Amino acid sequence: MEVMGTAPHFGLPLGHVAQEEMDAVWRTPFFYARGQHGELRVYATPDEGQATCVFVHPGFTEPIEKYFRLIKTLEPEARVVVFDPIGQAGSPRLGQDPEKILLGDFDQHIGMLHELLSHFGHEKNMVIGHSMGGHVALRARLEGLIDAPLFLSNPMVNFSTKPWPSVFVRVLMAKFVALGLGNNYAPGRGGWDYRAYLSGLDKLAEGGPLRNIQLDLERRHPVLRTGGATCCWIEAAFRSCDRLCHLLRQNISMKGCVWLISDHDEVIDNKRIAPLLKDIKSLQIHHFDAGHELLLERDEVAQSFQDLALAWLRSA
Repeated sequence: MEVMGTAPHFGLPLGHVAQEEMDAVWRTPFFYARGQHGELRVYATPDEGQATCVFVHPGFTEPIEKYFRLIKTLEPEARVVVFDPIGQAGSPRLGQDPEKILLGDFDQHIGMLHELLSHFGHEKNMVIGHSMGGHVALRARLEGLIDAPLFLSNPMVNFSTKPWPSVFVRVLMAKFVALGLGNNYAPGRGGWDYRAYLSGLDKLAEGGPLRNIQLDLERRHPVLRTGGATCCWIEAAFRSCDRLCHLLRQNISMKGCVWLISDHDEVIDNKRIAPLLKDIKSLQIHHFDAGHELLLERDEVAQSFQDLALAWLRSA
């Protein structure tokens, strides 16, 4: 992996409730890194000889900046590396349309995570993954590419296709990709839209002072904006979820791993996941009376998330 130069970081609007707190977190320059699997925007806290490094893998469309409070919480205990996944947020796009995430195989994400851990080369690596990021971290571990304790926040083992049946959407996306239409937005999806994004927040978090933080960042910085899922992304997600479910059905141990489950998640069907987890050895599972975005939930939920992450870091 090669460091390509300084990258921008993106601040909240002046007067935002979290503006000063976020600005105080950044102590080193953001940078671009290029590897065999793609190019990323990366933030790493200062290298002060820490034995442990925690890598944070965001979810679909999410930027580094969304995780500023988690970085602030973990930094006294370890080095922290956060990155914008391939083709989204502040990372270079994979096509001409800056609002489309054109990724056709999740092996790119998995390979990139492996490259990042190898590049930083600390004595002990740990990974936090939310939603799509949790999916990537989990697959990377179960495929044997990384051997790191995981902290998984509603990892994407499946995903909602409402109002259409999952089987119908799976067949439709595969057909679109086969016809060369994979770069199109999926039916019902489109480019970045403020009102649509705002109305969809209720499905992500039930409430909290930072619930709108990604929207606030994208309103101020259009370069961060991405639209809805493309056909190729959905088709790739189905295939990768199939592979992940297969791996979870094996006789596995997940020592040092924590799995957070939101009981009101409208993005992932956690009821379908439960049977896959019941026989996994040494896995710690925590349930939340909350929506998908635990860090953006009401204060007590967000604080519980951070407390659990800190306890995991100290004990794993």
